[in-house]
Amino acid sequence: MPGGLLAYAELSARELTEAIEATDPVGRYAPAITAWRRRWLEKDSTGRQVFKDWRQLPKLQAVQGVYEELQQVMAHDGLYDFDDMLLEVVVALEKYPELALTISERYQYVLVDEFQDTNQAQLRILWALGDAAPNEKKPNIMVVGDPNQAIYAFQGAFNTSFQQFTRRYQDVKVVNLTDNYRSAKTILEASYEVIKQNPDDYGLLSHEQLVLAAHAVHEQDVVEHDVLASELAHYQWVADKIKEYIDAGVAPEEIAVIAPRHRYLERIVPYLAENALPIAYERREDILDAPLVKQLLAMAETVQAIADNRYQDSDVLLSEVLSYEFWGLSTKELVTFSVHCYEQHSHWLPALLEASYKPLRRIAEWLLALSQQAAIEPLEYILDELGGGRPTAKPNNSDDGPFVSPFNSFHFSAEARDADTEKYLSHLGQLTVLRQRLRSWQPEKTLHVKDLLEFANLHRQAGANILSTNPHVQAVRAVQLMTAYKAKGLEFEIVFVINSQDEVWGIGAREYVDRIRLPRNVPVKPAGDSEADKLRLFFVALTRAKHTLHIVSYSHNIDDKLSVGLSFIGGNNHESQSVHQALQPQFIERQVGGEAVRLLSTSWAYRFRQIIADKHTLFGPILENYRLSATHLNNFLNFIDAGPEYFLQHNLLRFPEAMSPSAAYGDAIHQTLKMVTSNAKSQATLPTHKRIVDYFEDILACKHLRDDDFTRFKSRGKLALKTYIEARGSLLASDIIAERNFIKEGVVIGVAKLSGKIDAIHRLEGNQLELIDYKTGKPSRNWQGADEFERRKLHRYRQQLYFYKLLVDESSSFGKRYTTNRGGLEFVETESGSDTLTETLWVEFEPDELERIVKLIQAVWHCISNLILPETESYSPDLSGIVEFENYLIETYSGK
Repeated sequence: MPGGLLAYAELSARELTEAIEATDPVGRYAPAITAWRRRWLEKDSTGRQVFKDWRQLPKLQAVQGVYEELQQVMAHDGLYDFDDMLLEVVVALEKYPELALTISERYQYVLVDEFQDTNQAQLRILWALGDAAPNEKKPNIMVVGDPNQAIYAFQGAFNTSFQQFTRRYQDVKVVNLTDNYRSAKTILEASYEVIKQNPDDYGLLSHEQLVLAAHAVHEQDVVEHDVLASELAHYQWVADKIKEYIDAGVAPEEIAVIAPRHRYLERIVPYLAENALPIAYERREDILDAPLVKQLLAMAETVQAIADNRYQDSDVLLSEVLSYEFWGLSTKELVTFSVHCYEQHSHWLPALLEASYKPLRRIAEWLLALSQQAAIEPLEYILDELGGGRPTAKPNNSDDGPFVSPFNSFHFSAEARDADTEKYLSHLGQLTVLRQRLRSWQPEKTLHVKDLLEFANLHRQAGANILSTNPHVQAVRAVQLMTAYKAKGLEFEIVFVINSQDEVWGIGAREYVDRIRLPRNVPVKPAGDSEADKLRLFFVALTRAKHTLHIVSYSHNIDDKLSVGLSFIGGNNHESQSVHQALQPQFIERQVGGEAVRLLSTSWAYRFRQIIADKHTLFGPILENYRLSATHLNNFLNFIDAGPEYFLQHNLLRFPEAMSPSAAYGDAIHQTLKMVTSNAKSQATLPTHKRIVDYFEDILACKHLRDDDFTRFKSRGKLALKTYIEARGSLLASDIIAERNFIKEGVVIGVAKLSGKIDAIHRLEGNQLELIDYKTGKPSRNWQGADEFERRKLHRYRQQLYFYKLLVDESSSFGKRYTTNRGGLEFVETESGSDTLTETLWVEFEPDELERIVKLIQAVWHCISNLILPETESYSPDLSGIVEFENYLIETYSGK
């Protein structure tokens, strides 16, 4: 077997032979054989002795097949995950010494930070470079780290990496850093007394040599071991103490609550929330358990149950779905209807369709209409209709018109956002993650409602959570909740190390349990559960504090069972002999009332509520990385079709929704033209018509349109591409830069950060540039427009071209080398009834108009940065109204 491993039969036989040889042949007992049997065997349901690993075989065989299939798919698609990258590099460097030699000659000095966190693959890369011929066992490698902070053993890190380093290379110089500029003296002394209990020998320095000298200047130097009677009292006391600190002027972001596992952080959240404390917690919630997603899934399941004529299931589901608050239904009417169905022994759907209470009847008609589309309508569209992002087609035999679900207007209205911004953003994150994961689940397949339900059920059955970390809550001005793993490398003025018990941090903490245990002949298992590992983790938590450290424990846990204090610090009872004087227990009398119990028993959803009242704080991480594009600018300004509120929800927050068929078609055309241009540049010729059409069809197929939309747009695109390339092929084959993205160009106008993608940049003689924007749809012959709709459209297009000029002129790649005098609209399609293309619609850039666009960008950026959403109801719904709104923005916000 690979790696020197023994076959299962060989290893078991060898150990049995050794047990037999160690047994007295005339003795009455055979303890060695008994021990072998206990290690290897167990009784099955019939009482027979079987090998323990027998139970794992089906799981291992299933995993083997899945893993082999995964490797084949990834190899076929040329994909690698991070572990693959490391392993491929290891193999290449060890198999081809000349590669290692080449790299070591190119990079003559190597610095490895956080060396204690390196895993075996990373070490082998380092050894390969260090052992290359020119180095002669004396490479120029500097490794930096702290073996006492080696806490990632569960990820493959080795706390003996320093020892391996000193043994491998000659004349290694050890530089001992003993100065600490973070923590006060008492914190360092107490932490040292804790970590010196670590029995591991790193082969470098003794624990005495690792003592740090405090150089930080703090007005305070506080270390307390606070002991309460119960776990609930300890959560409540921590919350109250944090409130005291904040009321006294401590910045919330300078306070951290640290635990070894998320479940303890989750428990303290409602107590902090009860004190209205701002908290930032990268919660790892399963979105399938989130109430909002549960509502969406229940509606989808109801639609599918109706489509499958499963009346019993639909009865149960309808009774739940109709109870959701967003319908705004009368409780009295619901109860009356439920009693009626029970007394009449009737199913809910038929009764709802005949109900005298009109809101109930309308919902039933809507669900029935959706059920008729469930098998043919793409899931993306059904999700939009369930959410209310688009109206469902008018139900049969109804005079009331299309029905729009109130789901979105209830959860994602401007009123809901202003009333509870955190809840709004949390819900948005859940929906976004759900749809992203669905899109990547089976990307080659058009999904339907039944696929959504299968997707959710597969995750639940496998116990595979779909996590949403909600990065928007990682904001400043908030108390930081984190595990010790997350806290590593960070520092805070005040640290609370909670649940300081042996059963949580120490030797009594539950160890890692393998879901799939490897057989005994493959002795590989995640590390990280030894006493030394736990001691180091606790040490990391303690040393995050600058000047105030609270180690908080209790006598009885949440089950009201006696809980042993943490032995690492000497325990927490009256007889405890602490490892440092500052860690001597301080017993705090705190009665736990019914309120503390109620808080712990609150719903899952409430437990994860983040109380950060400042809307700007919540939006901070979103705005920090935001770049304004031409499309976003136009959406903000065009209040007739979009507007500020639309921009906020759909552009800034990226509300998840299906791409419209026309947008999908336009994107497919753009990608195809990019391919044609790239091919013309690389191959010095245009691709064949067949290749162009095949490429377009492949791109369009990936959009998962309805069958009729796909057929219609496929035919339309083939004709448009044929006509356009025949007429403009010479342009595509000229010196054109296709689909140029400016995200990394650092374009800034005043304080406004801009980005965008230009369809084509045409390089002319004399460092002149022309900007080209491809357009699908009805072409325009001039900038005046034939009607109001076209005039509004051309107004947006013109602003878009000026925006692109700013991108080019202010970019690092083009700004100082090229001049951009004009931009044009290239209409890919012909006018109805014509077989010839419209001429390019050019705009010669004028300074006055450019200056106006600059002011408009600055004004809109100010509104976005300050979350100002101007009212637009007073403006007329036409081009003159839009221009008037733009002038108001320039006059009010430009230059601020």
